[in-house]
Amino acid sequence: MPVSTKIRMLMTMKRKNAVQMASYMGIHQQSYRNKLTRESFSSHDLIEIAELLGAKLLFEVDGQRILFGREDLPEERLAHVLEREKKEAP
Repeated sequence: MPVSTKIRMLMTMKRKNAVQMASYMGIHQQSYRNKLTRESFSSHDLIEIAELLGAKLLFEVDGQRILFGREDLPEERLAHVLEREKKEAP
């Protein structure tokens, strides 16, 4: 199953749409849709998507799990994520 299909499934489960996803990632809606269509998500994109959807991104090898989270984002992307969360906080 393509990655974009799995992302769409998660979006449906969490009641998120492309506008919300694009806004969270700090990109235009069309850019987000292009990523879905072209299957062109970077590892940083996937980390941000997991953060927004309350999911975990991990690799499991020989019974060991390696979790990827916001601490793996470059400083500028992490700052952007934190800024968006601050704006959304009640």
